[in-house]
Amino acid sequence: MSFTFQAIKPGTIIDTKRMQSIITNQMRMVAKSVQVDFVATTLTWKRRPDFVISEPDESTIVIGTDNDIWYMLNVGTRPHIIRIKNAKWLAFRWDGFGTFRAKTVPRQFRSNKGYVGRKWNYRKQVRHPGHKAREYTDAAREKYQRLLPVIIQRAINSAVGG
Repeated sequence: MSFTFQAIKPGTIIDTKRMQSIITNQMRMVAKSVQVDFVATTLTWKRRPDFVISEPDESTIVIGTDNDIWYMLNVGTRPHIIRIKNAKWLAFRWDGFGTFRAKTVPRQFRSNKGYVGRKWNYRKQVRHPGHKAREYTDAAREKYQRLLPVIIQRAINSAVGG
């Protein structure tokens, strides 16, 4: 068995700095798309978090927020007891079991009206059932791992005229 190796000269010389710039610009556009998806999960919130895009180094782009509520919805929470700290009572609206409707849906980049109830309740403590994880970051990762190669390849093809 033998192997033969042959160098193939490309039809055009590729400017690697230009190619890196094209890829980086496409990555920035995808980061903006992820940011839009994350913002869509909070459109019906009264206090919407900020989602910031940062570039810690030339090959990494990070889309993040320091909002605790969005983070807890993303990863979910276990059932837990909420107790009073600096007040006489916990005050919340709730009409009973089956009346609550969440504003968000797991793995979907949207936000609905939601419903908590009209009747005010006052308690010293409550058993919170926890939140099912919305998995926004996992859904974004899956979505863009599928789309990113196509987006970047199209940009490269247009840059080299192919």
